[in-house]
Amino acid sequence: MIINKTLLKYGYSKFTLQILEYCDTNLVLDREQYYMDTLSPEYNILSKAGSNAGYKHSEATLAKLRRKFSPEHLAKILIHLKKLNSKPFSPEIRAKISKGTADFNVRTKGKKVLFIDLESKETLNFSSMREAALNMKIGRNTIKKHILSQEPYLGKYLISII
Repeated sequence: MIINKTLLKYGYSKFTLQILEYCDTNLVLDREQYYMDTLSPEYNILSKAGSNAGYKHSEATLAKLRRKFSPEHLAKILIHLKKLNSKPFSPEIRAKISKGTADFNVRTKGKKVLFIDLESKETLNFSSMREAALNMKIGRNTIKKHILSQEPYLGKYLISII
């Protein structure tokens, strides 16, 4: 809304839209945070890329969040929760849920990392930065630094996101 109001006030001709960098989709939030920290843009209302940190709710929204539910409404919620929790999941279902959650996290949160040995051309694939850091005995920040700079780690490994 701030940008909309400013565009209407000063006119579209007073603004430009510019692409600062093209990057891999896995690095978008890191690069956005870099530019937010470096450029301190005036119209960003959030302080952290990909997060609602810094967002201020309107008074109307805050009032809705603060409202108290009636005892009748709370009783309905309680009955519903008791019904949901009345039958525990079987061990098989629990195992499926755990596996599904782990697979989802790897697919959506884990950034697949590739180490390429520049001498032997051997490749090492890891399902996440954490796994790569543990196996290679280095920190995740070191991995990120070498991915962004494209400088070989120890002069031997080229590291990239798959």
